[in-house]
Amino acid sequence: MADKSPLNPLDVKSEDQKDSAFIHGIVKTETEGQEKILEAAPEIDLSLLQEVAPPKSILLLVLKIATASIAGLGFISAIFFTSQSTGWFDSLNLSNVSKDFSSSNLEIINLQTDLNFYKILSAKAYLDNFSYLGDTYMQKFEIKGSQTADSVEKKDAEEQMAQLRVDLRGKFLAARDKLSGSLAVPLVSQDLKTTTDADNETLFKEKLTAKLTSSSNDLKASEDPEAKRNYKNYLQSINLVANSALKTLLIGTDFDALSDDQLYKLIKNVNALVVNDMSVIQKIKEKRIKWSDIMNELELRTIAVDKYYSDNLYNQLGGIRYSSYDFESDSRKVMISGDTKLFNTTNFTMIADLIDQLNSSPFFKNAEMKSFNKSGATDTGYTASLKLALDLKLPKE
Repeated sequence: MADKSPLNPLDVKSEDQKDSAFIHGIVKTETEGQEKILEAAPEIDLSLLQEVAPPKSILLLVLKIATASIAGLGFISAIFFTSQSTGWFDSLNLSNVSKDFSSSNLEIINLQTDLNFYKILSAKAYLDNFSYLGDTYMQKFEIKGSQTADSVEKKDAEEQMAQLRVDLRGKFLAARDKLSGSLAVPLVSQDLKTTTDADNETLFKEKLTAKLTSSSNDLKASEDPEAKRNYKNYLQSINLVANSALKTLLIGTDFDALSDDQLYKLIKNVNALVVNDMSVIQKIKEKRIKWSDIMNELELRTIAVDKYYSDNLYNQLGGIRYSSYDFESDSRKVMISGDTKLFNTTNFTMIADLIDQLNSSPFFKNAEMKSFNKSGATDTGYTASLKLALDLKLPKE
């Protein structure tokens, strides 16, 4: 028979083993009459807390003030920028930056237009003086190169040309300085600012032209002599505002490098591009025939054939004698009538030589004999009628 399994000592409980006295006491306390170990909780007087202030924090106070300030400034900034960039507050008559910019632009345009107004009038004054001095210079230049002027006249003309060149240079450079710069200046805002410099220049040219026109219209009905001069001056100045050809000529000319002949041509070119009293006079002069020069040239060409022509010895020695001159302004034709007298039979040869001389002249061309007849005898001389037709050359021919 097998032995019984050994018992675990922990599984064996002694019958008389007693519970812990501590545990027993707790159970007994909870079960018997539900008696409480602790007394009732005391009541707290909350009124005492009202007199106790929370602890103060400087950092917390600063943060609160900063937050409130930022919020306030943000609101004010929003109102400010809205009032400056829009028209929402126009009814309150608040200052508006966009309107101020527009006003500034208009002020800039008006001020610059006033400056351009006096600038263009100054340029015209210099050009008027240039034309006036230039007219005298051209007269002296023509005397210097004339075939009829004597050496004294030519020397005097050359000396005056030297002094006139100095004066002309000053007027020319001053006029160039006034006209070479731009009429425009930058604007400060986008509502009136044009997209390109060329557009900006056009804007100021239009404003200047309008001011000159308005100024001339204000004086149009005036009978005052000074007002009449200013009226004409303003109208003539309008020609300078957009005169790019004149501006190019002034800027592109090296005055100091000009010869006498080139300066002569420059004066004529400037006068052709501007409108003033002297330029008008020059244009009239160019169309007008200088009869003194023509008659002097005719005399020189005749003397080349008849050396006694100017000595009034026609009756004694014979030669050439003119009796009448006719001129057709439209066709620029000259008709000369007269006769020749020789004590031999070479009248026709003399007339042929005269025609050759006239055709070689810088003044004449297409000279021809219209009719020829001869009469007389050896002892009294042979007389032949003379009737010449010739054309005047144009100044550029």
